[in-house]
Amino acid sequence: MQRHIRKIARPGIMFLVFTLVFLGCYFGNFQNSAVGAASKASPSYKAGTYTSTVKARNGDLKVKVTFTSNAITDITVVEESETEGLGKPALKKIADEILSAQHLNVDVVSGATSSSKSMLEAVAAAVKQAGGNVDALKKAKKATVVAKNEEMTTDVVVVGGGASGTAAALAAAEKGAKVVVLEKAATPGGAGRFLAEGLLAIQSDQQKKAGETYTVDQAFDYLTKYTHYLSNGELTRNILEQSASTIDWLAKYGTETKLMENTQKSHIGLPVTYHKYVDKNKAFDNMYAKLKEMGGTLLTNTAGKELIKDQAGNIIGVIAQKADGGKLTVHAKKVVLATGGYAGSDAMIKKYLNVSNYTTMAYANNTGDGLTMAQAVGADDFNINAVAVHSALIPSKDPSVWQGSTGQLLNLPLMWVNREGKRFVDEGVVYDFALWGNAAVAQGGEYYVVLDDATMKQLSEQGSDLTNSFEKTYLVGAGVDTKTSTGKVAPMKDLYDSMDKTIKAGAAFKGNTIEELAKNMGVDAANLVGAAADYSKSVKSGKDSEFLKNPAYMKYSVEKGPFYAVQAAALVEDSIGGIRVNGSLQVMNGQFKPISGLYAVGCDAGGLYGDSYPTFEGLTLSFAFNSGRLGGYAAASSMK
Repeated sequence: MQRHIRKIARPGIMFLVFTLVFLGCYFGNFQNSAVGAASKASPSYKAGTYTSTVKARNGDLKVKVTFTSNAITDITVVEESETEGLGKPALKKIADEILSAQHLNVDVVSGATSSSKSMLEAVAAAVKQAGGNVDALKKAKKATVVAKNEEMTTDVVVVGGGASGTAAALAAAEKGAKVVVLEKAATPGGAGRFLAEGLLAIQSDQQKKAGETYTVDQAFDYLTKYTHYLSNGELTRNILEQSASTIDWLAKYGTETKLMENTQKSHIGLPVTYHKYVDKNKAFDNMYAKLKEMGGTLLTNTAGKELIKDQAGNIIGVIAQKADGGKLTVHAKKVVLATGGYAGSDAMIKKYLNVSNYTTMAYANNTGDGLTMAQAVGADDFNINAVAVHSALIPSKDPSVWQGSTGQLLNLPLMWVNREGKRFVDEGVVYDFALWGNAAVAQGGEYYVVLDDATMKQLSEQGSDLTNSFEKTYLVGAGVDTKTSTGKVAPMKDLYDSMDKTIKAGAAFKGNTIEELAKNMGVDAANLVGAAADYSKSVKSGKDSEFLKNPAYMKYSVEKGPFYAVQAAALVEDSIGGIRVNGSLQVMNGQFKPISGLYAVGCDAGGLYGDSYPTFEGLTLSFAFNSGRLGGYAAASSMK
């Protein structure tokens, strides 16, 4: 081809080609420069301060954003209800990054995705008010980050900085081990900081002072029988026997607790074992300050991805991903998995819990990382499908829907029906959160609360003698003396407005007749008509021959239209089944042999629970701190 070109080329043609190429390059470069200049041109705003309000996860987020003619100069949060230690810092981080980058194409904060997106949405709304180009700011080019690969060596590496990982790190450091904690989020604590409120302990000094006589043997007997012996007896015994000393152990590291009365109606009169955080945010700050004093290292925004195994099958480290995308290889003598289980993974919840619909308050970063890593090196599973499902919520992306009066209807023992339009349970189960959640799971995770207009009117104008299932929880959490509380449901004055809002959100339904309601719900009309008629008869007779509901809870018949149905979906909080471990939290393979160098704690470890959460308040957090403490001791001690 080159010879052919040379053959046809002439001096005049060569000059023409050169000229055209030169002009093309010139004008092309000119055009590219113009495009580049246009893309790099300063944005244009109407100078001033603008206020915007958006719906965030826990309530309204209101911000004030100040603009000059070509820059965003200030972002101030006026109102918010975000989580301490996670959501609140995320708001500031996103605001700082927007101010630095001068665009909206910034990364969300790991573990605080919802708060991050809300902040971006609020600032975008203010940009629009100021006449700015929101789309252009969202598509702006990010600053280039150079990913760096790094390596480090330690004695014990803990993957996950929640309650169990924090306890494991402190315990290992106590034994003289050099410890590194890899935390996926920007802030340590996980569900133990941002969701949990307290932990169970048996025979603590606080209980003894309060005159509580419930023993470890009694708790052990209860738990093993509750699980129908589908639990690890050695592990259960170890956790319970250590639980009292863990209360004092936590206090030594700045985590104060206070013995609280039982908060669930069905638990009144049962042994008092619940130790509530005094200040959980301060607690985790204190624990990590102590870990640092002992020589421990915390690396945030660093997610464990893969275990390192030698030729003999021993676990000798972890490969993690850093915030810059680079790889961190941690060589270690022992690895403790403490990534919080899989309740934050939609795919894994649907796989293991087998529900078609659910709501969640699970910590978003708990996506089964530790479980996946352990399975990849031959770890066995133990009750992996067990999930802590506590109560139910209206499935709506707008939190004001389930936080409103309509949401409170779910907390009363009204009439419930499943997707066939049939009653399925004694609705008094609403007074025990764990059993309530189980009842919802048994129906595929979804059911409906059905009531008529007469009930709506009475609840809106007079309230009810029935107790809201969360009423005592709210009061105890707020430090109110529950002995002075009437326990009655106050009038829900905005109930009709709340119902209209829920209907518009697609999570409630209305019909002038039962048949019309059934059609709008998508359930069998004959079943719903029969269920309403039978239930109304039971209310009048005071006897539920089908599900044996307590007559005291049968207050409201379903007879007078219009009729309403509110959708409810099981509320997932934690996964509680996971990797098989022994009594020392060593990970076991399919042949029931320990995998050398590998431990699992907290929700990564299976063995304490059967197929569901036992009705013990604070058991999950107790297992997290106690299994972490035991696992950390074992990992450090085994190095000797």
